[in-house]
Amino acid sequence: MPTGLIMMNDAVIRRDLWFPITVRVAWDLHLAKVEVRPNILQAARLHALSHLPGDVDVSVAERMAGIYTKDFIQRLQKKVYRRPEWDPDLDLQISPEWRRVFLKNLSGEEQRIFWFFYSDGISAQRTAKKVAVSLRKVEHTCKRIRTLMRKIAAQDFIDLSEWSDLRIDQLIFYVANVAESNSINPEEILLKKGKKLINKCPRIRRAYILLKHGVLSPRDLEIPEENEIIQRQQLLVLMLHPDARKHSAKISKTLREYAIPIEGDVWLIDQEDLPEVEELLGYLAEESQPPRHQLRGAMVSGPGEWFDDMMLGPLAIRSMDAARSRPWGSIDGMGELPMPLPPPPKATSWWVGAIVSGMLSISSLAWALTPEPITPNYPLEAEFYVTNEAVDVRFDVNDMAYVSIVQLRQGILTREDEFTPVGKGKHSTGDGRYYLRVDAPRIAVISSVEPIGDMAVLLQAAQIAEEPLDALVQQVKANIANADIVISPPLEER
Repeated sequence: MPTGLIMMNDAVIRRDLWFPITVRVAWDLHLAKVEVRPNILQAARLHALSHLPGDVDVSVAERMAGIYTKDFIQRLQKKVYRRPEWDPDLDLQISPEWRRVFLKNLSGEEQRIFWFFYSDGISAQRTAKKVAVSLRKVEHTCKRIRTLMRKIAAQDFIDLSEWSDLRIDQLIFYVANVAESNSINPEEILLKKGKKLINKCPRIRRAYILLKHGVLSPRDLEIPEENEIIQRQQLLVLMLHPDARKHSAKISKTLREYAIPIEGDVWLIDQEDLPEVEELLGYLAEESQPPRHQLRGAMVSGPGEWFDDMMLGPLAIRSMDAARSRPWGSIDGMGELPMPLPPPPKATSWWVGAIVSGMLSISSLAWALTPEPITPNYPLEAEFYVTNEAVDVRFDVNDMAYVSIVQLRQGILTREDEFTPVGKGKHSTGDGRYYLRVDAPRIAVISSVEPIGDMAVLLQAAQIAEEPLDALVQQVKANIANADIVISPPLEER
């Protein structure tokens, strides 16, 4: 049973981040028109805090919180789990002095545009309405602010001449939102002390607006008495091979009580539900819906919490990364799933048995009802000469067969070659047989009616077995219709 549990580091909620992150998360939820109910705020805040490095600077933490609030909204509304895109300038250390220089060089109208567009983050159209100017005026002011940004940066020996307008706007957004070092209690924000600061500190400005309009309450901003560690969860991420997507709906329906779909071919499963899930996956594997070699899964323990059917925190993405490193056919925390059951005998066999039953004895009847093994379309006959370094094989197969050669070297299965009906002719011996030498201690020869498209999947599934070639025989017979396979014997010790 694969047991490769991956342990993530704990995530700590720092007291000094509580107020700034709460304000930033609530603001971005409000701008996105998500109702900031207490449970939504708590979940989005935890999601953002759980992603933050332990030593992150407060200003950088606020920027990261904006990114992870958007990520939270994607998970909440669309059930989409994706790694967010990072801004290359995210870690820039920016002094509030840059904003003071801005404000000194802007008119009163331009300052209002600066605050609404760059600090509050509202659109150019809404900014134009709030300032009571034309959209063209807002665009002209933004152009002037960009020019000013380049001049201010140049005074600190930072060259922005090659930066695009989009990148400059993102930098101005950071400048407009870097907080002043003002200490204030949540209860004082709506009082005279807070009002004096709303045009100096963007964090307090946002908190003032959110409190004034009832989006937040002072209680939401109360800082915990000490740092807290976010709860840990243990999850299995189950992945389905892209070639088996036709089975996705079947898996979702079968596992609906235990698995949360987070992508078309990926499911989250709580560690507590593994026994039930393993049993159900076993039934699906026996039906080849999908076969075991088209599934893989990784178990990861890390910070996260369930919010209804949504996993908060970095655990889901980290688990997906871990699952992609697993070989197909391997699922952490589970034993090897069963091979597909053999197909039932054809109905015509039963009719023949019924007719014969009236004519033969009981012993003959038993013989007649025994299902015949499936005969490959193109049976193989092969002779092997094995040495430590190579295998010589002489085989006979129908001229119309496709032939694949697999080698086993140092415990690793790889496809040596694949021959079309015409292509294998170069190895013909002239007597109806074929001959070739493979530089490996053991090999397998496979005949099929068409090219084997998912050979890599079969090899990965067989690779995890104690005897990979024997497992490959089972994989081929179970998953490739009418194929035949022969394997070279191991070198006999003398």
